[in-house]
Amino acid sequence: MIFISFIPPQALLLFLFAVTSALFFLLVLQFENRGGLGNFLFTNKLVCFTGTISYGIYLYHFPIFYFFGMTHDQLAGRPVPPDLVVVPLLLVFIVPIISFYLLEKPLLKVKSKLDRPKALFRELAPAS
Repeated sequence: MIFISFIPPQALLLFLFAVTSALFFLLVLQFENRGGLGNFLFTNKLVCFTGTISYGIYLYHFPIFYFFGMTHDQLAGRPVPPDLVVVPLLLVFIVPIISFYLLEKPLLKVKSKLDRPKALFRELAPAS
């Protein structure tokens, strides 16, 4: 117990976060090949699609909430009425879906076409 008192609280929180993440990862591995609730949750099409657009959600959520005045600084700790949350929350999912199909997917196709000639060039280049 004396050893823990020398560790800064932020380091303990980071350690707790790391341990929790590792345990969650092990839980996911445990349910990976089994039936049941865990398998259903991790193979559910809606959950998988949310994972597909998660980067877009990460990118767009703050500008959308900021536009609707829903940041912590703008609210100053006041609770948000539920009816004011519906439109921004819908947009947080709709905008990344549109972005995924109009931007990400086409750009990934272009990227794969650009990567192919490089790989071919590496195979044909003489070894040095």
